[in-house]
Amino acid sequence: MIKLYFKVFSMVIFLGFNAYAKQELGERIQINIGSKYQIKSQYLNETRELLIHLPKDYYSKDKSYPVIYLLDGNNHFKHSVSGLKVLTRYERAPDSIIVAIPNNTRMRNRDLGEGREGFIQFIEHEVLPFVAKNYRTSDVSTLFGHSSMGALTMEIFATKMALFDHYIAASPAIGVKTALLEKFKTAFNNKQISNTSLFFTVTDKENEVVGFTEGNINFDKFLTEQAPENFNWHYEFIPEQTHMSTPYLTFYAGLSKAFNVSLK
Repeated sequence: MIKLYFKVFSMVIFLGFNAYAKQELGERIQINIGSKYQIKSQYLNETRELLIHLPKDYYSKDKSYPVIYLLDGNNHFKHSVSGLKVLTRYERAPDSIIVAIPNNTRMRNRDLGEGREGFIQFIEHEVLPFVAKNYRTSDVSTLFGHSSMGALTMEIFATKMALFDHYIAASPAIGVKTALLEKFKTAFNNKQISNTSLFFTVTDKENEVVGFTEGNINFDKFLTEQAPENFNWHYEFIPEQTHMSTPYLTFYAGLSKAFNVSLK
């Protein structure tokens, strides 16, 4: 009788708790962090998507905002939106528009290989004008890239410096012998170099792609020895991470580094 009572009592408690738990869950809501748009690209001869996040007060305030552009945007949109919210909350970065440029399926290698010039033209002549035309943007912009797109970020800095103000590269895919060195030597003669900044990172050799740690350390040495005094650059070694985790810390630290001077 006691066993039966215990079973019945236990069932009542379980059913009651289950009903209470369902009640506590409340109403399911969806949190919208951005919108998806499509651009028909003449340079790439295909339709490309853009993921765009706007500041919370964008439609209630008549002001212009800096823009942060993300390469490999499908991988970095969500964590960048979250990271930006933390930075703005604690006044480490201003409210900004985020524009993520996702990869088309199986086209990343093309955009980084024989199609890289077309991809850069797509960014310069189609993405940037689209954003400037449709949103209230300030004259401050940032480009973020990881791995091979991090190397492309650094190449765009060296060859088309005026496109962006801040360049952030997480674990950029550069080896010890890289053509970037010569491109940077040419960039050092650019009078606009004092108006831009470069931030790049890498982690331990054991956790990086082969050659990346040595390549970035060598690049840091190159900049230390040959960069002009008016060049605002920063290299940061991030220990005990992996090649795929450095983007999270790099975005946070790089953006904070880029904007902390202007916020004072």
